[in-house]
Amino acid sequence: MVPRYVPELDGLRGLAIFGVLLFHTGRFSLGWAGVVLFFVLSGYLITGILLDGKERPAYFGNFYARRALRIFPAYYVMLALTWWIKRDFIAGADAAAMQPALPEWTYFLVYAQNYWLGMNEFGTPLSRLLGFSWTLAVEEQFYLAWPLLVYYLRPRALLLVCAALVCAAPLLRMGMLSASDNPMLTLASLSSHLDSLALGAAICLMSRDARLRGRLSRRAGTMLLAAAGIPLVLLVVATGLDSYDLTSRLQWMRLPGNTWFLTLISLVFGAVLILALGGSPRLASFLAWRPLRGLGKISYGVYLYYTLVYFLVSTVYKVSVFLPLSGSRVGEWDLLAINAAQMVLTVAFAAVSYRYLERPLLALKERFR
Repeated sequence: MVPRYVPELDGLRGLAIFGVLLFHTGRFSLGWAGVVLFFVLSGYLITGILLDGKERPAYFGNFYARRALRIFPAYYVMLALTWWIKRDFIAGADAAAMQPALPEWTYFLVYAQNYWLGMNEFGTPLSRLLGFSWTLAVEEQFYLAWPLLVYYLRPRALLLVCAALVCAAPLLRMGMLSASDNPMLTLASLSSHLDSLALGAAICLMSRDARLRGRLSRRAGTMLLAAAGIPLVLLVVATGLDSYDLTSRLQWMRLPGNTWFLTLISLVFGAVLILALGGSPRLASFLAWRPLRGLGKISYGVYLYYTLVYFLVSTVYKVSVFLPLSGSRVGEWDLLAINAAQMVLTVAFAAVSYRYLERPLLALKERFR
């Protein structure tokens, strides 16, 4: 059995959330791929939690109680803050453009916003402040189905399901894109991220199988990294790095072969996960770096609150940073300072949330072991 706590995984979370923060300052165009790394880690960690509880009483009740304590309080606090900010901090034309109808809030309350946002191509009033939360909806939908499969299938059968999902995800993306002609809906759907979630789950299953554990070696991780990384680089080069805006997922989804793009990224992150689990001492040492682990530990709060903090900082300085706001233009150095303030304040806010909201509730999870 793998250790219950692997410090390097917090380091991977830290890298993922740092990429997301940079992406939304406009300084790292591929930083959005951090969400794919989150999905791979989620598949790995959630599968491990479910396997640990499979032979114990109240399997489903304990899992969902623990997930609710971890996820819901901070999430609904974030929604409440968003409602307050939209009411009191947005004025003029921006307020009219960002005023949602009550039904739109409902999608966010029940974690169905990924399909709502996708169908509307992320052009709804709430998408400016809550568009990021489509990934949270994907996670929640994964939590509904995956515990059933883990409970009723044996590990070897579940591993075959994982392999099938990794192979099927690109085909599902192609089918949805062809049927809907909506790249944003395709991207935001659970089916489009089954490869990353299933890949993480497969790595977890192999790490707990005595006959398969040896295959998760440094050599295997390196080979997988090369096998996925080389085609990924070739795909970027073939589509023209200078011709396309890599921050635009819509562009990527419309280009030939890009339905495989997310699978290749998932495989690269899967290789990094294998190396982090013990195959590469240097990588493990880097990921165990305390500041990076600290960022990873509060990454959920960082992901929840960064949009609101970025928005408030942009409003205070009256600049158009991250969100479309009317304001004056600033110089590059001033913009760099604003971006730094956004990131530092986001981390500070998330740290306070973790200390006073999330951690006390996490202690209650012990009642649902």
